[in-house]
Amino acid sequence: MMNKIASIIGIVLFVLISNMSYAQSCNCVENYNWMVKTFEENDAGFQYVLDKKGKDYYEDYKKRLSKKVNDTLNATECISFMEEYTHFFRGGHLYVQWNRSFTEFAEQTVKKATSKIFGKYYSEKEVLKIVSKKKNPHFLEGIWLFPEWNTKFGVLQNEDNPNKYSFYRLAYDVDSENIDIIFEVDYDRSHNSYSINNLYNLIFGEKLTIDTSRNVLSYSRKGIEHFFVKALDNTKNNQVQSSIIKFFTNDMPYFEKLTPQTLYLRIPSFRYENKVIIDSILKKNETLIKSTTNLIIDIRNGTGGSDDSYASIIPYLQTNIPHSVDQQYYATELNAKGYEFYANMIQDSSGKKECLEIAKQMRANLGKMIDIDFSEIFIQNTSSHIDLIKSEFPKQVAIICNKNNGSTDEAFLMEARQSKKVKIFGCTTGGMLDISNLNCINSPDGKLNFCYGMTKSYRIPNFCIDDAGVQPDIYLQGLVPEVEWVDEVVKYLEN
Repeated sequence: MMNKIASIIGIVLFVLISNMSYAQSCNCVENYNWMVKTFEENDAGFQYVLDKKGKDYYEDYKKRLSKKVNDTLNATECISFMEEYTHFFRGGHLYVQWNRSFTEFAEQTVKKATSKIFGKYYSEKEVLKIVSKKKNPHFLEGIWLFPEWNTKFGVLQNEDNPNKYSFYRLAYDVDSENIDIIFEVDYDRSHNSYSINNLYNLIFGEKLTIDTSRNVLSYSRKGIEHFFVKALDNTKNNQVQSSIIKFFTNDMPYFEKLTPQTLYLRIPSFRYENKVIIDSILKKNETLIKSTTNLIIDIRNGTGGSDDSYASIIPYLQTNIPHSVDQQYYATELNAKGYEFYANMIQDSSGKKECLEIAKQMRANLGKMIDIDFSEIFIQNTSSHIDLIKSEFPKQVAIICNKNNGSTDEAFLMEARQSKKVKIFGCTTGGMLDISNLNCINSPDGKLNFCYGMTKSYRIPNFCIDDAGVQPDIYLQGLVPEVEWVDEVVKYLEN
């Protein structure tokens, strides 16, 4: 059967530390060699890529990269070379990062270094105090969120140039790769336009679109739209802005009735801890869901998680019994320990039993790719939900996704889209599902944390999702501003 304990995915930025501190604290060569050895011996996708790209090419690539590793004493370069190695194999479900205990010492160093460059810092209260004293503060001035990086900025007019607005990072993140934490928005009076410069050294001169009705800034780079959302002004009753802020900042699932015909279920994450919340929402609103025409499920910017977390949603979507592609498990002692860790992590007794059985089977077949139920495709048992399958409502289900969805998010989309009543809206997802079920372990010196995949889907090689993603049925990216996607989907469903 398909393993329901899916991997946890995330995007990790890395700390900038001095060469001297790094050289005294960590050995890049030793950690790099440990990572490579661990990956080669345990990752379920290693041999597949090796066969596809060729052993000689891989050995030459590794030799050239090892030389770079031997020549560096810089932490940022060291991590960069390790990431370069992982990208040879795939873009997701393969991560390397410094352990938190190793990075905490750098927080004060980052603060001091940045302060020396830019001269001053502002707290959130200080920014609001400065803005409140102005008779007619500019729309840009105040507190803004950049949800894509979970970052908050204070924005103030430049003291030396009134046509520039500086974005100050309010909260320090010791995992931040750069200390260049300020950027500017330039106002061109002759064209009455704004442009954004130097967002973490990534963009220069991109035109900025300002939506004052929604309190949103956006810019487009390489065909992808990025957003800043202004923090809600409690002195104003702005329902539209409140809804946007709730979407971008709420990390818990929630449910709303948008119109008499359309319901909205927001799921920021399918992490295992959210299963109870999702199940509770569905149970509480079952009568409403089974009597309302449309249901929107918004999973944008997801984190992956566990298949168990979306299991109770599927019966509301089904018009037929879904088929799923199974997976193989790469049997090693380290991977057996990984499934024992899964067993200790989850609460469901059947899930614990399943994980322990996988660990047992692995130890009996070390070095082999094994099946648990000996089938490549299986049909799910839905007899307990037959009443929902036969339910007329909801008649239409729209699922909204974006490029930040991967792993379990994609597993949900692949299962849900088999229903005749489901359409997927948004853009292509991140593509990290085929090699899955991460095992995250620490390096021998405790400085490094490395995550790799223990399972390989039977989708490989004929129906790959990794590095390709899941395509939407209705493509919205670049055609409709992302903050308006829900409105666009409501129009589609109700018209």
